Amino acid sequence: MDTVYLILGIGLLVFIGHFLNRLFERIRIPDVLFLIVLGLLAGPVFHLISPADFGVLGPVFASIAAIIILFESGISIRFKNIRESLPEASALTIISFVLTALVSAVMVHVILQFTWLPSFMFGAMIGGTSSAVVIPVVKHLVVTKRTMTTLILESAVSDVLCIICFMALYQISLAGTFSAADIALDLVMTFLVAVIAGTISGLGWAVLTGRFRHSSTIFATPAFVFILYAVVELAGYSGFIAALCFGITLGNLDFFSTNLFQRRIDTDEIDLTKRERFFFTEIVFIIKTFFFLYIGLAITLDNANLLIMAFVLSFIILLLRIPVTWLCIPRIHPVQDASIIAITIPKGLAAAVLATLAVTDGIPNSDSIAALVYGVILFSILLYSIMTFLIQIPQIGGLYNRMFRAFGTEEENDNKYAYDAVLPATLPSSYYYDIHDIFEDEETDE
Repeated sequence: MDTVYLILGIGLLVFIGHFLNRLFERIRIPDVLFLIVLGLLAGPVFHLISPADFGVLGPVFASIAAIIILFESGISIRFKNIRESLPEASALTIISFVLTALVSAVMVHVILQFTWLPSFMFGAMIGGTSSAVVIPVVKHLVVTKRTMTTLILESAVSDVLCIICFMALYQISLAGTFSAADIALDLVMTFLVAVIAGTISGLGWAVLTGRFRHSSTIFATPAFVFILYAVVELAGYSGFIAALCFGITLGNLDFFSTNLFQRRIDTDEIDLTKRERFFFTEIVFIIKTFFFLYIGLAITLDNANLLIMAFVLSFIILLLRIPVTWLCIPRIHPVQDASIIAITIPKGLAAAVLATLAVTDGIPNSDSIAALVYGVILFSILLYSIMTFLIQIPQIGGLYNRMFRAFGTEEENDNKYAYDAVLPATLPSSYYYDIHDIFEDEETDE
């Protein structure tokens, strides 16, 4: 591609991204939907650009998007919200993953006549929700702190579940043996090591930054996040969870300074400034814009039957999410929040990476599996984006309100929303919050 046209395209894309972001705030349709459609038009439809034009930077860029989004979200999460949300997030993640993977595997086995092992590998690919999709969308929706934390934790953990379960099934295909104990141990060690590495790195970085505050730059922290991710991944554990925990640690330095390091951590010196937080927010915006364009470019439209199958499967996953929400979410959540949790089904980075790996390693039916996975990514994001809009319409929102009418019956002492106003059941379009406003306690930056 000519360099001049490439530079023109980058400028137009960032400009359009800003416009779509503002448009979303007005009409409440997620901007990621437009970006994916733009990628579809530029790639599979009109063939103006292809994923190959990105070279090796395409998959790398997708991983960078997830790292930055998880880190930036972690900064805004408080330990109090984690304590409240962790039990329900764990139940939601596991039950949703298992049910989605099983139903998907059975469908492709019965309808497409795949053997059982490739079918379950496909189910593992699309079992979770994508943090790179969920977080940029849900941060604009009217939800409580508890609900926001639940969805962020679910999306981060389910990405790892997809990878661990897929790799376990892949090892079974190579060795022909199965060990539930080994899989369970891998899961526990992956999360435990990643959490410890992210937390210790966060504390170490905080102390180091405090000593060299005036000489450090705003690029140093994201650079350190990349290093942390790479080291943890090379060690065989989850770099994404480590990046999330690193952000959570930096966002809760007041907790550590009060309880553990009274004499070593001065939060006034090392807490992220408004300028740094704004920088991270802008980086997330730019990366998100290119990431969803790349997703649109990577989707294949060659097989109509597989696309139809992908749409049907995505719709079934949306329906399955309703009873899962009923089972896993405490009734303390407002009706509106339960409805949003019930439509949060988008697939993304983990599914795309695993589909590419399946093709590279020559797994049986890998071409069909990859096409089906990309179709599910497209339609799950499409359904998620449409439903976030439709759920505000009285007819659709009223249907979900009736399904979840038992919710919102308990009192919550903490402020539910960023503002003190009592929000009505049907919320006007003017209510949207930034993720920092929802999570962060009141604070002042020098």
